[in-house]
Amino acid sequence: MSAEVRSIAAEKRAKHAKAEGAHAARKKAKRRGRRAHKADRLAGLIAGAEPIVRSGMETARSASTDAAKRGRKAGRRARKAAKLAAVEARIAAKRSAIEAKEIAKRGRKTSRRAGKAAKHTAIEVKNAAERTLQHAAESVSSSN
Repeated sequence: MSAEVRSIAAEKRAKHAKAEGAHAARKKAKRRGRRAHKADRLAGLIAGAEPIVRSGMETARSASTDAAKRGRKAGRRARKAAKLAAVEARIAAKRSAIEAKEIAKRGRKTSRRAGKAAKHTAIEVKNAAERTLQHAAESVSSSN
């Protein structure tokens, strides 16, 4: 094999290693995008739960003011209903908070894994490129 053929082969290997590095970078960017999308969904979930809780509390307040107008017996019933609505709203808020924490925890865990995988891939690509360059240098030096 002539030096020219070996040089061309070394250039091909270097080009391939560079392409692998670019591919790893694109994959990492995709993962980053997915992570951001998950965070947006979590924010949407929290934003969606807040009005429900708030309207429940407002309903409870309005029910108690109406009760004062209707009289004692009706007032007792309305207070019970308001108390139940407040309890249910509190429970719903707690559930939403717990779900949000779990989703955030899963998101952090997934992002940590993705970061480790991306770092590992980058190291592998770098090592492959270095090996390719060494082979190219060896083939060039052996041809001289």
